[in-house]
Amino acid sequence: MAKLFIRFYLILFVVFISLGAVFDWLWAEYQAHKQQHAYHFSEKDIQTFVHAINAITTNDSSISIDWQLLSDKLSKQFDTRISFWSKADIAFTPEIIAAVSQAPIALEDTKGRTHYYADMPKHDKYLVIKVIYTESQWLKLSLSVLFYLIIAASSWLLLKPLWGDLMIIKNGAEHVTQGKLDTHININSSSFIISIAKSINYMLDRIRQLVNAQKELTSAVSHEVKTPIARTKFALEMLKQKVEKGDQQACVDYIDSISEDMDQVDQLITEMLTYARFEQAQPELNLIDTSLAEIVEQIVQEQQLLLQDIEVKIEGDNSLVLSCDPHFIQRALQNIILNARKYCQHNILVQITKHQDEFVLAIEDDGQGIMDSDKDKVFVAFSRLDQSRAKESGGFGLGLAIVKKVIDWHQGSIVVKDGEILTGARFEIRLPIYLN
Repeated sequence: MAKLFIRFYLILFVVFISLGAVFDWLWAEYQAHKQQHAYHFSEKDIQTFVHAINAITTNDSSISIDWQLLSDKLSKQFDTRISFWSKADIAFTPEIIAAVSQAPIALEDTKGRTHYYADMPKHDKYLVIKVIYTESQWLKLSLSVLFYLIIAASSWLLLKPLWGDLMIIKNGAEHVTQGKLDTHININSSSFIISIAKSINYMLDRIRQLVNAQKELTSAVSHEVKTPIARTKFALEMLKQKVEKGDQQACVDYIDSISEDMDQVDQLITEMLTYARFEQAQPELNLIDTSLAEIVEQIVQEQQLLLQDIEVKIEGDNSLVLSCDPHFIQRALQNIILNARKYCQHNILVQITKHQDEFVLAIEDDGQGIMDSDKDKVFVAFSRLDQSRAKESGGFGLGLAIVKKVIDWHQGSIVVKDGEILTGARFEIRLPIYLN
């Protein structure tokens, strides 16, 4: 809004400065025209008026002159206002009286109008010629046309780039409707609607992510479900044969195998629905001051059956408090700890430290670690690393993807490194103490 206001204000400023300059020039031309008209009557012309009037009068005082009628005739003939004033009716200074008696002079009244005065001593009057300025119609028309042309030009300068940017957005929207999801709206960073373009690009990025996630989800689910279903079909076929032979123990084994496959499918569906829910939108976080050490201790206690053969060492101060949603943070840390449980030998180390305005939480295991080429893949949904690791885990590649979502919601970051103390992988999480 500030950028739009400033640009609009600057354009108006330039427009009115331009209008002022143009009108000043036109006014100067108009004044010059008036001056030329004002000095149209020369001293010789005025003297001619005086001699003409003297010629039609005589020394015979019995002849009465109708000064008003004479004034009207002369005014009409010369297209100006000519009148005769008694000297007693005009209060001239002695200097002006002396000047007029020598030659006609031009004076301006209080309104700036020019009058010519000539002495008529024979009749004790002054000949007064008032210049009537004729209004220039072409000048009025030119001023009006120029004013509206400048306003129109300024409006065009303001709207042309805006219209061009709107057309770019319109064309981009048409491309999206044609299925071209790789469309990107490129407009000048100084545009009035750059924020709208950024929002549209963010929306397009989000659409691409969702479409790709849907494709990955469909592909991964079909692949993950296909294996247990194939094993189940095989087990059912074998179960049928064992039933016919009366081998009860084999039947029980195949039934247990089928149950395990169904549990795997159920677990996959649960994980898939959880990830889909996390992928849709960020929930409203219930921020509470929480001790990270206490959350880790609670996870170890709740998962003690899975961790009974593993030594989990926690290094951190319980007094260190983080503003977070404890439900989601516990879910994320539990996923990382259980992931470390799958690949460790005997030990898991959890370190909680504070650096300036953020907490650093690191989880290490003493397993084989993760190859450098795979460290960027572990947080991608349904990603699989080397086959041996996948077989041991028996997971679906969603746990760490969920962890990444939760950390992003808390404006934090998570990376995978080589262990600093133990031999396996090190998951390092950085979280701000207070969210913005």
